[in-house]
Amino acid sequence: SSGINAEWPLRPGKKKLENGDASKVDGETKEKTWISPEERRRQVEEEKARKRKERQEERDNQKKLQTAEQLFQKEWMKPREDLSLTDSKELPLIPPVETSLPVSLFGEVIQISEFFHLFGDHVDLEEEFPNGVQIGVLEKSLINNKQEGMFGDLVNFLLKLCFALLEEEDEEEEKLAQRYNFAYSAPSLDLSQVTMLPSVTWHTAVETKEDDTLPWMGAAQALYFTDYYLGTPLHKIQLDSYTVTEVLRLHLLGAGGRVNGANYYGRGRVNHRGMFSDHDDPCIEIRNRDPSLLRMLTISNVFDLPPASKLTILSTLINEVLTFAQFREIIEEAVDGSRDAKKEWKSFGSEIQKKEKEEAATRYREWIASRIKIKEDKKKKEKSTDCDPALIPLL
Repeated sequence: SSGINAEWPLRPGKKKLENGDASKVDGETKEKTWISPEERRRQVEEEKARKRKERQEERDNQKKLQTAEQLFQKEWMKPREDLSLTDSKELPLIPPVETSLPVSLFGEVIQISEFFHLFGDHVDLEEEFPNGVQIGVLEKSLINNKQEGMFGDLVNFLLKLCFALLEEEDEEEEKLAQRYNFAYSAPSLDLSQVTMLPSVTWHTAVETKEDDTLPWMGAAQALYFTDYYLGTPLHKIQLDSYTVTEVLRLHLLGAGGRVNGANYYGRGRVNHRGMFSDHDDPCIEIRNRDPSLLRMLTISNVFDLPPASKLTILSTLINEVLTFAQFREIIEEAVDGSRDAKKEWKSFGSEIQKKEKEEAATRYREWIASRIKIKEDKKKKEKSTDCDPALIPLL
């Protein structure tokens, strides 16, 4: 006879238990026990709810951790007094620099060495110093009074460099005058005015200050002292251990003597050297700040000076070299190059961050697509394995 089977259908691959096997309660029998679709859906929903709850708890914990880290960073970035810090550590013991010079002079030695390290290629340093300016050799030459040493070679080298730059500046000024058609006259002085030693003239002018033209007159007399007595410009005198002291003294005294009040010849000097004036001249500064140094050069040799005075002379000549247009352009190009490199680095970093964000977004989209595919496959599998009782054919 035909009729509706009151029994539920079995899942594929499962066997119906016989009456005699109903009493079996072992593990094999339990695994073959049939589970209704409603119970299965209920278990699936419970499992999903449990996983959602775990994910929500994980997100909440992660959010709390991020909030705590942000608060810690915010509190960490606040400025505090050093004495109020509780996690301070002692600084490591740094071995002291062993030097034969006083500690207060070590910074100037480093400054001089740094100048030749940075600008050595621009001043042809290898021709005069094949091994470079070594700090140890420089210290020894500053301590002893020998004429043969790095100190004397550096003074000769820097004086020649200053004279060459001044001569080049005069040529540029003359070319500028011819280009723009304005009157140009090289710095000159009536030789009849050179009537006394420049050192006496300058010290008298500094001490009296009765006339504003006296300092310039003293500097001009020092500048053209060799023209009057030797018939040779100062920059053309041969430099050696016997003449370097007097040439250095006249060079320091002659600073500012190339300008005569209103008869100012250096228009290009002002434009190309950053509105340079006599107040910016390192030689004039050291002349006003330490006149005893010039008095010592008048009565003694430059090699007999103490190390501090020798370093002052080297620093003054280096600072004078740095005021010329050629070295100003080098520094400006280096600053521009550093600025461009910083911009390039920032743009490179932004490109890397943009690429990382795009890769993260791509990975996230791929992960979402894979999750959707997994869910669809799971639904298809459930539809293929589960059987609806309403679809059971009539028996």
